Amino acid sequence: MKRKIGLALSAVVSLCVPFFGTAFCRAQASTDEVIPVEISYTDVASGKECAYQAYYKDAYFADNEERGQVAKLSMALSAQLYNTAESTADAVSSMGFTVVTQENYTRTATNSDCNFVVYTIAKKQIGNDTLYGVFMRGTAADAQWYSNFNVGQTSSEHDGFNAAAWEVYNKLGDVISESKENVKIWVTGHSRGGAVANLVGAKLNQSELVESDNLCVYTFASPSTTTKAVEYDNIFNYRLAGDVISEIPLRTWGYSVYGTETVLPETAREQASAIMETWTGNGYNGLSTTAEFVEALSLWTETRDDYYKKWTTLNFNKAPVDIMTEYLVPLLMNQEGYSLSSIISSWAKDYRMLAYIASHGGFVETMDFFASHKDQIVYGHAPVSYLAYLDVYFPHEHEFDAYVSNGDATCTQDGTKTATCFCGETDTVVDAHTALGHDYSEVVKESDGRMHLYCSRGDSELYKNDFTLCVAECGDSFEYFGVPVQPSVVVRYEGNELPSDEYSVAYEENNAVGEGKIVLTGQGEFWGEITLRFRIVEHYHIFETYTYQDDATCTADGTERSVCKAEQCNAVDVRTVTGSATGHTYEKISEDDRSETFACTKGDSQYTSYHLDQAQVKIDQQAFFDNPNSADCLTVGWDDFTISPDGYKVVSFSHVKRDDYVLVRYVLEGQNTCTGRLEGSVKVKYLPDPDEWIVWLVASATAVVGVGAVAMGVMLGIKKRRG
Repeated sequence: MKRKIGLALSAVVSLCVPFFGTAFCRAQASTDEVIPVEISYTDVASGKECAYQAYYKDAYFADNEERGQVAKLSMALSAQLYNTAESTADAVSSMGFTVVTQENYTRTATNSDCNFVVYTIAKKQIGNDTLYGVFMRGTAADAQWYSNFNVGQTSSEHDGFNAAAWEVYNKLGDVISESKENVKIWVTGHSRGGAVANLVGAKLNQSELVESDNLCVYTFASPSTTTKAVEYDNIFNYRLAGDVISEIPLRTWGYSVYGTETVLPETAREQASAIMETWTGNGYNGLSTTAEFVEALSLWTETRDDYYKKWTTLNFNKAPVDIMTEYLVPLLMNQEGYSLSSIISSWAKDYRMLAYIASHGGFVETMDFFASHKDQIVYGHAPVSYLAYLDVYFPHEHEFDAYVSNGDATCTQDGTKTATCFCGETDTVVDAHTALGHDYSEVVKESDGRMHLYCSRGDSELYKNDFTLCVAECGDSFEYFGVPVQPSVVVRYEGNELPSDEYSVAYEENNAVGEGKIVLTGQGEFWGEITLRFRIVEHYHIFETYTYQDDATCTADGTERSVCKAEQCNAVDVRTVTGSATGHTYEKISEDDRSETFACTKGDSQYTSYHLDQAQVKIDQQAFFDNPNSADCLTVGWDDFTISPDGYKVVSFSHVKRDDYVLVRYVLEGQNTCTGRLEGSVKVKYLPDPDEWIVWLVASATAVVGVGAVAMGVMLGIKKRRG
């Protein structure tokens, strides 16, 4: 038992060394578009000073798409952060960024002040946008291990990481002065820095500081951060399959990370190991899976509640989190007075601790796992491993864009052109169609009429016939039909028609009325040039025969159409045939008690005629008394339909007053949409007196006094309006 505990603690102590990263492969970028970024730091496994050249360009941040170059650059910068603030500032400055602030580099973590992260914020102007870079460091050998173990009992986010994330988020809000439309943000970190970056990314997605399309977050070896993960498409998390540190807190407790997660495949192990060996002299020695560790720790603390559940037997009163922070954290931070032997000695003297160990098998399995796999745990979490795997997962793709001619074309041979990738590699291809061709600028006319040609670029010479001795003909005048005029040409030499492959034809100034030009150039066995000119005249349309289109309707005349007589002209003239409208012929299609409907037999036109004598008349009481001599108070129709006032005319409208009502008489005659005649009368009651409610209110109020008071109110009476 003691042997296993001692080995386990020695493995855990190895974790107190900062997980510095490494990278190598120096190359020189040769384009202005891409900026090489030199990264240098110490590899914890080999102790060697290492270097890595990553690449930056503004176009990487045009959107929030996942990019391999940005992933490798982000991991390299995360490794750089384990060094000094000055070295980080140099790295971000080399990309054209200006450092805005560097926080917590000199802040000493303590038990009570450990929930923070070391970080740098820098910015760069890209056109109208400002790109902010937020770079966060992982855990060094200090008291921040207390924060790493501070999972939290109730909140959805890891308490220790979340406190640090709020500090970074609030600081970022303070330094951003632009509107969110002009802001882009790039966040990255490794290990603890990755966990904080993951939570900062989630907060930014839920904030008004930046549009989601202008945010990208890259994390590496991040422990789990939340129990309410959202798959944001702008947060990219990478971890190795054998990275034990990234499994804490356990996913079986319900924890995960925001965004998408990529487990770098074990199929890359062989190539990654070879890369690491060239960098450090040591291949990759990490685990291929964390299953054994997860099973061991789950035996000790199956759930988050178990992680905080105290064992009260023998008044031990400690939970797994207490044991980790009491014994492991001081070792991880190299606290003076703590050693393996002193801890084991203290356990041996504490019967309660021995009883706890004896009754918690999971504790022993977990410590034994660390003891058995201490080297693999270091390799599985170190930046050098992540950079090697990323180099395999995102292989370099050369960008050969700007090809430059090498000026090596000859008279008969195409030249070459070369492009240089930002990594320094070059690509040379044939520069098609760049052969210079013979420049027969030295021409001598021989006595037999032939042309003797000499190439000015070499010693090539040849004889050709004098093309100017040929006779070329085309017509004199051509009509312009709105398209380029290209007259056919006949060329004869010594009385015989010359094949078309012995000369080329080019037309000039041939797309308008005026004078066109044909340039004939000898080729093959001929040398020289002939120019012909021809007239282009305006075309006048000739419309002779018109064809009726049979397109008349009930209300519109039809048309007739004619095409210009000229074969090359497609002009069309259309004119109206006056008097060809067919006119409406209506037939009754339906009838009921109050209307008849008619439809045109030649189309879909129809109308409805209402029987006015079947309609009902209503009178608006208020409108009538406002103007008793106006028929505007009338409503004519039925309950579900009202006839428009233009459907009838008022022949007569009068009224006679009675004691309790007014008798209104009317005579209406149909027009437009109505037929027939409607006459009758309607009784209209008088409007109540506007003061009537006051009388009744007084009567009601005095009713409580007695019947006599009520009687008095009634005696006051109700006034009626008499008009």
